[in-house]
Amino acid sequence: MSKYSPLRDYLKNSGEQRVTLTFKEIETIIGDVLPKSAREYNPWWEWDKSHTQATGGWAAAGYTVSNVSLVDEVVTFIKINREAPHNDFGHTAKKTILVKNKFTEKDKTNFSKYYKLGVFLKNSGKTCVPLTFLEIEEILGFDLPPSAGDPRWWCEDHPHAQHGWINAGFEAKIEELRNMKITFLKNGMLDR
Repeated sequence: MSKYSPLRDYLKNSGEQRVTLTFKEIETIIGDVLPKSAREYNPWWEWDKSHTQATGGWAAAGYTVSNVSLVDEVVTFIKINREAPHNDFGHTAKKTILVKNKFTEKDKTNFSKYYKLGVFLKNSGKTCVPLTFLEIEEILGFDLPPSAGDPRWWCEDHPHAQHGWINAGFEAKIEELRNMKITFLKNGMLDR
């Protein structure tokens, strides 16, 4: 039995599409403290077959991590809808649910370079920040990949999103993707 089996059971029994828990609540559920790396490194929360916290915990319950804030010590799990198409191409990345993504180890180490975008958004002091691709590239200091033209690239469960805007407390609104423009909204603003 995995140390994270109680978390698996908790999520399974919740019946909820989205479950948000504090790190303390997770510790209460598993009956143990989370490792230091869970509080310091976003990759600890990523799905990887070598991560027993995922394979024995949330992934075993059919969930993925959609948002984690190391500052606030809060994580949101979303139920993976295996019957849904890979992307619903809805108006917001928040509505898009992806089944497990496969990334190379090289990709995983490169995602932290998107942190600059999160810092920019957080320091803007705004709840709504519209940016063109060119402006985003200037902030990051490198070109966005060609895949950024696909709405799936902006989904909240991609590691570059986690390292970029999600951990800064923003969501991507992709209504103007054809114009190569993304609007970042402070969490909770998409629901208004």
